[in-house]
Parts: sequence; C-alpha cells; structure tokens
Amino acid sequence: MKKLLLILPLVFMLCFVYGCELRKERAEKPAVDVAAEQEALRDACEAWLLDGPKHDLEYVMSYLADDVISAGAIMQDKEGMRKFYSDLFETGFYWTNQSIVRVKVSKSGDLGYTTVSYETVRIVEGEAKTTKGGINFVWEKQADGTWKVVAL
Repeated sequence: MKKLLLILPLVFMLCFVYGCELRKERAEKPAVDVAAEQEALRDACEAWLLDGPKHDLEYVMSYLADDVISAGAIMQDKEGMRKFYSDLFETGFYWTNQSIVRVKVSKSGDLGYTTVSYETVRIVEGEAKTTKGGINFVWEKQADGTWKVVAL
C-alpha cells in the first residue's frame, strides 16, 4: 500500500507533463493552412483587379460582401458603392496598372487584407487625367469558401 501511495503521485505528474506537451504540440500547429489561404486571397484579388476595369458593374459588386463599408464619406454601404461605381464608369473612369503589393491573412484564416497600387484615368473635358495611388482592402472568408471585401 505504501508503494502505491508513492507511485500514484508520480503517475499523476507524468500524466500532467505528457498532457502539457500534447497541448503545446497542438498550439504550434495552425488550425488552417495560412499560406494556402493567402494564395486563395491573392487569386481572388487578382481576378477582381483584372476584370474590374472592364466596367462590369455586377462583377465588381460580386466581390463586395453584403455588409461592406467604406471609409470614404461618399459611399458607406453596398448600395452606395453600387451608385458610386456606376457613376464612375459612366464618366469614363478606369483603372490601369494595378498590382498587388501585399497579401496578409490572419492565423485563423478568416480575415485578410490586400494592399494594391494603381493608376486611374479619368476623362475630363476630353483630356485623360492620370492619378497614382494605393488602397487597402479588408477581406473576409465567406461560408462558401470565397473571399469578399468587407471594408475599403
């Protein structure tokens, strides 16, 4: 009986140490493949950037989440953005030379952002005006696995 009382605490301690090691091992393994999610986000952003300049309003809107918001005072929600982009396209506005500068996805794999550099061309009084700039898009992974813009 005395041997059992000596061995029992040792067994509990070994179980505790083993459990801690398992927890550490699980914590080190990410729940999602972040690199694969970054690649999927890059692909979604590239598709959006390549086809957006074609003035296909519905295609541009298809990449915006229903609850998208904009930091700009001109457009706050999805319907406001629809009008904004429609008005832009009607005035001869278009993007050129868009390129993705950075793609980052959270460790949980459900949020990410892309930083994009661009040039825009706007026809003003028959003359093309070019502007260079950059923008950050915040993306959220949807239930169906697609990425959509939730903030810009």
